[in-house]
Amino acid sequence: MPNDWSKTSTLVKFAILVFSIGYSLLPTARTHLTCRCIIQSFTVMTSTKFSSREELLDHIRQAPISGLDSEFSPMMVALAKAFEAKGMHLNRWWVMTPSDWECPSCKRGKSKIVRLNRHGYLMGHLHEHHDHMQDLVRERFGALSTARKTVVADKLAEKFAVRAGYGLAAYDNTVICSDCNRADGDAKKLAGTHPNFSYSPDEIGCFVIAKDNFGPHEIDKQEAERIWEEGKELFKVRLDMVDQIASLAADNAHWYQPSTRTAQQIERTAKIFLRLHGLYDIAVKEGVEAEKLLYTANVFSGEHSSWRRKATTFKGKNVPTPGDLDHLIAVRGNFWKKVEESWICPCCGRTKLHCVRPSNKNTWVFEVKGKWLFSEDALDARNTILLCDDCSNVANHLGREAGAEAGERLEYPSSLIRMQELRDTVIVKSHCPHRVDNAKVDKLMPILIDRLKSMQDAD
Repeated sequence: MPNDWSKTSTLVKFAILVFSIGYSLLPTARTHLTCRCIIQSFTVMTSTKFSSREELLDHIRQAPISGLDSEFSPMMVALAKAFEAKGMHLNRWWVMTPSDWECPSCKRGKSKIVRLNRHGYLMGHLHEHHDHMQDLVRERFGALSTARKTVVADKLAEKFAVRAGYGLAAYDNTVICSDCNRADGDAKKLAGTHPNFSYSPDEIGCFVIAKDNFGPHEIDKQEAERIWEEGKELFKVRLDMVDQIASLAADNAHWYQPSTRTAQQIERTAKIFLRLHGLYDIAVKEGVEAEKLLYTANVFSGEHSSWRRKATTFKGKNVPTPGDLDHLIAVRGNFWKKVEESWICPCCGRTKLHCVRPSNKNTWVFEVKGKWLFSEDALDARNTILLCDDCSNVANHLGREAGAEAGERLEYPSSLIRMQELRDTVIVKSHCPHRVDNAKVDKLMPILIDRLKSMQDAD
C-alpha cells in the first residue's frame, strides 16, 4: 500500500483494488480477470502538458496520458504483476498507441496481446505491416538501370519509381500486433505464394486463429490458400505494372517534374508558425480556421441574404443512369448505405433517387446530414434529424443569415429553424439543389432573429 493512502488518487486506489481481487484468485482465472478489468479501469484520459521527464513519469504512474501508452502506466504495471513478469519489453509502436488500442487483424486488445517472452519479461510489440510492392519497384528499377550499357537514370527517375510504387500497394501501411505480422510470413509459406506477395491486415484477420496472451498465431491453411488463389491473377497484373514503371524509370522516360516547394510543404510550415503564435488556440475560441484570423475571407460577400438572391435556374442532367447510380454506390456510397432504401427526406419529401444530383465536378452525389432543428420540446431538441444535403444546406444558410443580421455566430445554425419553416421555404426539384422562396424567407427572417434573441436571453 502507498505510504499515505489518503493522498492516493481514486484511479490508483481502484487499480490496486482490481489487482488485489484478481491476484487472490487461481492463476489462470486471476490472469484473465485482471487483464479484462485493468483495461476497463483506465479509460479516463488526460491531455496535460509536461515540463520535465520527472513530471511526466510522476503523472503516468498515476493515470494514462491520452493517445499514448507507457511501461510506467498503472495498467502496464498491473499487467506485469498479474503475469509475474521480471520486467517489460515494449517497442515504439506500443507506446505510440493508446492503452485501448485493438489490433485491426486479430481484434485483440493490448491486455490480450501481451505475454511472457522466454526471458520472463512481459512482451508488448506492434509492427508496421506494409505491402512489398514499393520495395519491389525500387529493386527492379535498380536492376534494370545497372544492367544498361549506359546508365541514364537519375534522382528524379528514382523518385518517380518510388512515387508510382505507392499506387501499386494493395493496402496502406498499418500497425498490427507482432503475432499477426509474423502470421503473414507463416501463411505465405503454407499457401506457397509469390515471395513478394503480402496479405492485407483484413486478410490476415481471416486466417489467424488467435488466443489471448499466446503466440504465435495458428494459421488456417485452407483460408490462406483460398485468399491467395483468388488474388493471384490480379497480383500478376501488379507485377507487370512494376516492370513497366521500373523500365520507364531506368530509361529516364518518366513524366515526374518536382516542385521547388510543394503546397504540402508550405502548408506544414505555415501550421508550425500558426501554432507557434497561438493562432490555433484563438481559432478554437472563435470557431474559425486559424489562417482566417489573418485575412477577410468574404470580401465581396455583399448582403447577408446574397446566398439566396442570386439569379439561378435549375439545370443539370435529367436523371442518373443505372450505371451512374451503381458507380455512385460503389465509389461514394457511404451516405447511400447509411439510410434505408425506403428513406424519404422528412423535409422536402424526395426519395433517395430523387436526391441524387450532380456536384460541382459534374459527378453524381448523394448525401444526408444529421441536423438539429428548433423545437420547444426539449427531447426533440436533443435529437438530430437526417435531412438530404440540400435541405441541410438551406437550414444552415437560413440560420447563418439570421445570426449575421443579429451580429451573432452560431455553432449550429440550423437549430434556429423549425422543420415546417424549412419545408415552407424550399423550392424542390429532383436531381437539383434547392432554391428558396425569397418572399417567404424575408417574412421568416425577423422571426428567426427574435427567436435567437429569446434563446440568448434564456441562457
